[in-house]
Amino acid sequence: MKHGRTIITQILLVLIIVGSGCNGAAIDNEKNEQNIRKVTSESKNMSVSNQVIQLLMKQKEVSDVKVINSDKELFIAAQIKQMDRFRIKEIEKKLKKLAEDHFPNHHVTLSTDKKILLELSELEKQVNKTNISKKKLKKELNRIKSLSEELT
Repeated sequence: MKHGRTIITQILLVLIIVGSGCNGAAIDNEKNEQNIRKVTSESKNMSVSNQVIQLLMKQKEVSDVKVINSDKELFIAAQIKQMDRFRIKEIEKKLKKLAEDHFPNHHVTLSTDKKILLELSELEKQVNKTNISKKKLKKELNRIKSLSEELT
């Protein structure tokens, strides 16, 4: 009888360990979905931003993406996972080429700098709070673009 109880206890212990290990993947997926952000200047252009986000989030090296697009320009800020930062130049080139291949009619600017990611997040908040004009959006994009060129 004692031997039967130990076997049942061991089986329950294994089930608990296996069951608790599966919960972590669900939490990670929810976290990744929360990290995806998009901002567009016009609602009809939203599909371009959504497509860029979906395209880049499929890459295993990317953990977060911010995209702002105007009529002919795509500005992308991508956050690269920590261990992949050793190959950052190679990854930047790959992501930019991927975006340019899928959106040949847009001028693509890509940055992996965290400062640019934060700047795009701030611009996203402004766009969501108020209806920002095309002129002001273009001015902010030029400011952020000059920041990205300054940092490199």
